[in-house]
Amino acid sequence: MDWESVDISEDTKTILNELVERKVKLDHITKMKNLYSGITLFIVAVSVYYFYRYLLLPSNNDMLKLVGLFSGNAAHLFLLAALATLYIVTNNYMKSYGKQKSKYETLRIEAIDHLHSTWVKSKSSAIRDIISKHLKDKHNINVSHKS
Repeated sequence: MDWESVDISEDTKTILNELVERKVKLDHITKMKNLYSGITLFIVAVSVYYFYRYLLLPSNNDMLKLVGLFSGNAAHLFLLAALATLYIVTNNYMKSYGKQKSKYETLRIEAIDHLHSTWVKSKSSAIRDIISKHLKDKHNINVSHKS
């Protein structure tokens, strides 16, 4: 929403624009986190089956033969490297999600406090209702309640 159509202060416009930007970034990080988590789980399942079927069973519980089978094929090493890489990427997205979620929630609470301050009450709650409705409908951001 273009905040120019509503008679609000510049600091309020800045807070609301930043809130929308953080929500968009949080949604993107959430999608990427879920995508990489799904890919990692799938690769783990394939790897467990592959290692069991092609390494553990042929080795007949002989550790030296298992190590020989594992290191003798580049596909085994590639699969292990892919698992490690996907784990690192997924872990980074998990950390990034936690940080971004915290930033978003902090600003959302600040926006709620700001919208419920005396400037809104002196102008009536009509402006707050317009802003709240737009943020909820357009960006799925709740500025009506803190919890």
